Amino acid sequence: MLDDTTKEQVLKVLETNEKIHSAFFKYDGKKVEESAKALQSSIEGIKNKEVAKHLKFSKDKLNEIKADRDRKKNNQTYHLVSMALIHIINKYDVGDIIMPTLAQW
Repeated sequence: MLDDTTKEQVLKVLETNEKIHSAFFKYDGKKVEESAKALQSSIEGIKNKEVAKHLKFSKDKLNEIKADRDRKKNNQTYHLVSMALIHIINKYDVGDIIMPTLAQW
């Protein structure tokens, strides 16, 4: 179980993830990089040490997503990030709201 503050922080991460997912869907390298930075910032906002520990790898991987980097490599990196977010959704009760792109997994 997560406390309400942590749930809000995790949901913010998931909402921010929707923006990067959208930027990948209509691939725009600049928006992908901007969204990766925003997602990294959202992850940094998680104060719960256990949840933050699960997302540390993803937070670090987001630094690799760059506008001028090969799209396929950005996609592979984002996939790793997404897998960590899916793990969070499966491990913790984040509430009734699950973002559509991650619910597909």
